[in-house]
Amino acid sequence: MSSRRTYSSSAPKYETRRPGRVYASPPPESYHGPHFDRAMAQEQYWDSIGSREVWDPSKQLSSVAARPETYGLAHSYHESRLEHEYSDPYEKRPSPYTRRAEADYKTYKRPSDGHGEIAEQVRKYKDTPVGRNISPHDFHRDSLLEGKRLAREGRDMSNLAAQSRLGFNQKYPQGYEDLTATENHMKQVRSQIEAARGFRKADNFIDGRLDAFEKQMVRRGRR
Repeated sequence: MSSRRTYSSSAPKYETRRPGRVYASPPPESYHGPHFDRAMAQEQYWDSIGSREVWDPSKQLSSVAARPETYGLAHSYHESRLEHEYSDPYEKRPSPYTRRAEADYKTYKRPSDGHGEIAEQVRKYKDTPVGRNISPHDFHRDSLLEGKRLAREGRDMSNLAAQSRLGFNQKYPQGYEDLTATENHMKQVRSQIEAARGFRKADNFIDGRLDAFEKQMVRRGRR
């Protein structure tokens, strides 16, 4: 008995290339990834209401435009992960970007561009002097606490950047000039995941500095 899955005529067509991998070929007029079979209708709706909102995931919703009504609502038609089959020859899709694709692009660029500056600030706060030869003062604690706050903000922003970039890649798998640009995009995803790990390590490091600070306050009778 064949193990090949069969579907009704109304189901999307795809073929299995490798065990555990499922590939889907979108129709020529589509530029969305295989997990976004409803995205075209949602984009048409988004255009019809004249939306120009770009949700910035790195900020509180109260401080920026609310999420577009259809943000994140595209659905997969199969429970397994579907792999995109690139056009041959490769071509950028959509080209030029639609208004919605441009908005999705800006959504991942904002947190991507923001966490680098935070990393520089965290490094400075990590160098706050603490130890037996340093007279501890409240401003030392304040500096360490600010560094801890920034480390957590950077961690969250890096995670958002990685998630947003990966989401863009899945929604617009050919939304880049060429395959090299696609590969570079995914390298940035991995880089941002590593950045998030770095911020978590900085957070833990500052915790140790705070413990050392409190011990010195007790030792000097200031607690």
